[in-house]
Amino acid sequence: MAFFRGKVRDIFGCDLRSLAFFRIGLATLILLDLIDRSRDLRAHYTDWGLMPRAALIDLFLHPSCLSLHFINGTWEWAAFLFLVAGLFAVGLLVGYRTRLMTVVSWILLVSLQNRNPLVLQGGDILFRVVAFWAMFLPLGARASMDRYLEKQQGIAEPGETVVLSWATAAVLIQVCLLYVYAGVLKTGVEWTRDYTAVYYALHVDQLTTPLGHWLLDYPRVMKAMTYLTIKIEIFGPLLFFMPVFTGFFRLLAIVLLAGLQMGFGSTMRIYIFPWTCICATVPMIPSVFWDKLPAKIRALSAYGPRLAEWLKTRFFFDKLLRHLPPKPVSTRLSTWANVTAGLFLLYVFVWNLGTLPASMNKKRIDVPRKLKWIASVLRLDQTWNMFAPYPLKDDGWYVIPGVLKNNQEVDVFRGGGPVSWEKPKYVAYMYKNQRWQKYMMNLWSKDFSEFRLYYGRYLCRVWNDHHKGGEQLDHFSINYMRQDTRLNGEAAPQKVDLWDHYCFKVPETAPLSETKPAKPSAPVK
Repeated sequence: MAFFRGKVRDIFGCDLRSLAFFRIGLATLILLDLIDRSRDLRAHYTDWGLMPRAALIDLFLHPSCLSLHFINGTWEWAAFLFLVAGLFAVGLLVGYRTRLMTVVSWILLVSLQNRNPLVLQGGDILFRVVAFWAMFLPLGARASMDRYLEKQQGIAEPGETVVLSWATAAVLIQVCLLYVYAGVLKTGVEWTRDYTAVYYALHVDQLTTPLGHWLLDYPRVMKAMTYLTIKIEIFGPLLFFMPVFTGFFRLLAIVLLAGLQMGFGSTMRIYIFPWTCICATVPMIPSVFWDKLPAKIRALSAYGPRLAEWLKTRFFFDKLLRHLPPKPVSTRLSTWANVTAGLFLLYVFVWNLGTLPASMNKKRIDVPRKLKWIASVLRLDQTWNMFAPYPLKDDGWYVIPGVLKNNQEVDVFRGGGPVSWEKPKYVAYMYKNQRWQKYMMNLWSKDFSEFRLYYGRYLCRVWNDHHKGGEQLDHFSINYMRQDTRLNGEAAPQKVDLWDHYCFKVPETAPLSETKPAKPSAPVK
């Protein structure tokens, strides 16, 4: 029995040093995400921008989705919440009142994601669910201000290095669900027989980097990458469950999955996704990794107490200690918290079964309809269908010609200048950042066509706030240059007129933009 318990601990347990490293990585990602989003704070998170709260609630958001950002639609309120989220992320980074910092950081992360779902991508889903499981983990038991302050009081370090709970099992299983489902949902012949999936994926110009474009000249390499991708996704996570040489196989799984993500990140402009996936595997770093680190690297840990001592002597921290005193660090979950984590793990597992197609889930195992609101409130809803069942086979770029009051034609999408219908060399770099990239890719979809009106109004506000008189924008059309991908290359682009918008009075002869379907015109040569 003792042998069996030891194996369960080896497979489903987490080293406290790995959890500390995970805490630092998670907090760093939160801070980087806030910095990236803050560049478009007014555009993406206020009523002045492209997603007014009323439109979001009426047209898209589930009634159970909650957000502190819904309280007010001004940029001042959004900036205040960004600042609060940043402060708690810093608290999580240094490990002060770690549990509290983790809980509040998760609440603010979910609130921020609910404020504008059209700018979210797969990495954001993993981000919020991993942050959810982090609330149940002893992230402050090592390399933290919490632990430093305990040492100052003469409290000895916990004897155990590896902790086991339903929460540590949940982090591992969550990562496995991500990869295994991403693999099994790739059922198209492009993945399973022809091995052309990477070829199609790298023709999605709105995502592809220069390295990705370069790889298009090597079809055999792309076929090998297709084969390896699906095999690593399905079988790589199984290495975490090896009962022998568990530490070695854990490290091998982490290296394989991290390499896969680096491949994605270098060939496609997907920003936070690969880093979030890598961060999610950090809790699985085995004890043998930390024990075998060279002495010179382990010696760097001496800088931790120096930093902690410096922080402790700062005036702001002294004030914080008085108003928010530290709490004892515990490596063990209370019984009720452990049971709660186990129940949520079961819920998430069943939820993922419900995302399988009918051919794989003939008994239609799924979360009961009456309990689905739980996923909406806690944002545990998840679907890992990246490039599944096959990659996109249509792509394109935007051209938005506008007419000023003085009848001058300008390119609204590129901030002015002459209108060009030529395909850019790197379409992915037309977008300011990942959030704009995802928003514009969603805007092309019929599912989000109702938001084109609000994007049009936003473009009018942005232009006319900076131009007066005859230089104000009068009207424009949003055109999508659709280009389908074929095995022998890309087809000629077709101009699709998505939306006609008037910034002032709509002429009586103008078409009704709100009801006009998106129809392609003749191919553009």
